Amino acid sequence: MSSQVDISGRPTLGAYRGPVPVYLQVAHLLGQRLGVEWRVGERLPSEQSLANELGVNRHTLRRAVALLLADGLVSQHRGRGMIVLRGSAREVPKLMGNVEEFFVTGPGTTYRVTRFVRQPLPPESAQRLDLPEGSQGYRVDRVMLFRGEVVAYLEAFMPEDVGRALRRFRLEKETLVSVLTRRLGRRVVGADQTIEAALADPLIARVLEVAPGAPLLRLRFTFRQAGGRPVNCVTYHYRADRYVYTARLAAEHGVELTPRSRVRAARSNGSSQHEPRRRSHR
Repeated sequence: MSSQVDISGRPTLGAYRGPVPVYLQVAHLLGQRLGVEWRVGERLPSEQSLANELGVNRHTLRRAVALLLADGLVSQHRGRGMIVLRGSAREVPKLMGNVEEFFVTGPGTTYRVTRFVRQPLPPESAQRLDLPEGSQGYRVDRVMLFRGEVVAYLEAFMPEDVGRALRRFRLEKETLVSVLTRRLGRRVVGADQTIEAALADPLIARVLEVAPGAPLLRLRFTFRQAGGRPVNCVTYHYRADRYVYTARLAAEHGVELTPRSRVRAARSNGSSQHEPRRRSHR
């Protein structure tokens, strides 16, 4: 969303941009103010007042409010308007994650297995696993929950021998890496990682209980065992409002992490490379 406002500080009609629907952006703005600007038990301003303030029509505002009602953040009463029931979505349990969680499951985290099948590996997954295109493998889909709340949707692909070995185990309370390392003796020693922003497609949106097009945090890992063999590639689709990823960076070989430093290999809880822009001297 852009930050265009008029002289009064209110968003203009051109303030809502990008692929995320306007009503979702409005719902997010309202949700962030619940429990902060409007306390629990207080009444929200009228529909018309909110629509004017946010620079949208009443139809769009009603769609946004419907999401707040569905989430139990507000209630609507004839003659009384909308009443705040609880604070914003920030009060929903939020998982504070780092790279360790991809190896060992933390307290309060569980999984629900939705798919465990043998199938031809998708071309991208076969490439990540260093296997020929068309190779058979296994796919394991799981929903991650934190204190009972849906946090992420996981799609994992693995070589056929690895998937066959995993079928003997229940996967509701452990990461796949933990099962491979602790139960099967296939010690995972490292991973390749990418992090990117994404939008929820209809299938993932339904599983994560968000609207299609909602913002997600997408993490991709290719886990390798000793010797460098890839044994599992997995994509995590995280709800952006229920997950925080933290990383601590440390330079190698005494290189200082300053704007003028060029860090080619930095260790972190999530791998990172940083190369500053070159200044032009005129």
